[in-house]
Amino acid sequence: MSKGTAHRPDTWRNLSQVCGLISGMCVMLLFACDARPTGREDILAIARSKPGSARVGAGGRSAQDKADDAQAKPDASAPDAHLAAGSGSADPSGDPKAGGSAGSPDHDDPGPPVVPAEPMGTTDMPSVGGAQDVPRTPVLFWVDVVNSRVWRANADGTDKKLLASSLTIASPDGVTVDLTSGYVYWTNMGSVYGGANLGTIQRMRIETERIETIVPVGTTNTPKQINIDNKARKLYWCDREGAKVWRSELDGTGAEVLVSGHGLMQPVGLALDVEKREFYFSDRVTRKIYRAGFDAPEGQSPETRPDVDTLFAFSTVSAPLDLDLDLEQRKIYWTDRLRGVIQRAKMDPPAGYNAENRLDIETLADGRNEPIGLALDRSDHLLYFTELAGGVFRMSRDGGMPELLSTTGSASGITLAHLPK
Repeated sequence: MSKGTAHRPDTWRNLSQVCGLISGMCVMLLFACDARPTGREDILAIARSKPGSARVGAGGRSAQDKADDAQAKPDASAPDAHLAAGSGSADPSGDPKAGGSAGSPDHDDPGPPVVPAEPMGTTDMPSVGGAQDVPRTPVLFWVDVVNSRVWRANADGTDKKLLASSLTIASPDGVTVDLTSGYVYWTNMGSVYGGANLGTIQRMRIETERIETIVPVGTTNTPKQINIDNKARKLYWCDREGAKVWRSELDGTGAEVLVSGHGLMQPVGLALDVEKREFYFSDRVTRKIYRAGFDAPEGQSPETRPDVDTLFAFSTVSAPLDLDLDLEQRKIYWTDRLRGVIQRAKMDPPAGYNAENRLDIETLADGRNEPIGLALDRSDHLLYFTELAGGVFRMSRDGGMPELLSTTGSASGITLAHLPK
């Protein structure tokens, strides 16, 4: 044999080893591909993982993986499972972390890094409203005006979560939810005392973590209670120091003044009767509750429109604030901060009524400690309200002993939404 022939077996052996090595690398590559993050939940899980946590491929998952995924992915059966970026975790004691002083709100630690939310839009995720026959659960949303936070909890006060706490939130006062788009909206006074023309309106999707300022500083002075016309898809709110009632598109564009002048001093509360195209609003300084149409009569301005009616004119010791409507029973409900009462009366006053002496007013609760926010649950015949000292309460809409559900800093505006379970 020649030398070349003698070495041929070694050559084949070397080639076989090379092929085996290449095959092994291909298998490893396939496992690596199977183990790569394939969705937002996996990306969030990796972003939230702690140093040194074990991660394995698709063939098996570590206990740390499962724990991280449970934290990152909202549970569809628990509507309170999601926290906003920077909000921290729920406070099991029912109280927020130590609050800052007025004008210098304290905020929670932003926590672990979070992947930015998807771009917002009208079609980037399904509506949180869902089909009408989907089982739903009542969820409360309220704001803390001093500590600049937005909270949520089940209607019985359980599963309380800090929904949003950000340096861009400045003394929030009013809050509402749009089930069609899945947005939570709130107003910011700009400072605890308001009146500095620093007011804004913000929103965020319930399922995401991004806060968006839709009405910037310089548009509205001190925005207060806010509500949504779900039929025409419009926002309405009162501007306290601006002494105006406003309306805009749901993205904050097209803001317009509906009512100004008319002796208004500090309008605060606002509620909508969409079917009759009328809104009700309160003024805490004039001590009155008014009603006007969605649109001024043709040729009339916000200052001159003749359809602004005074429904209630209270005594000197009074400050009517937030409003809500029972459209089936045609009743209007309101809180009165100075008198410490929650009251209701007919939305449609009798002919020849005297606004200063309405005989149909019912007091549902008295002796309260500065009641502010108000929300009705029309399905369960319940009423929810907040007190500035921080309490969140519920009671029968016909009156009775209020039940304390939670305590939170300085509670202000509140709303209730029936979310899919």
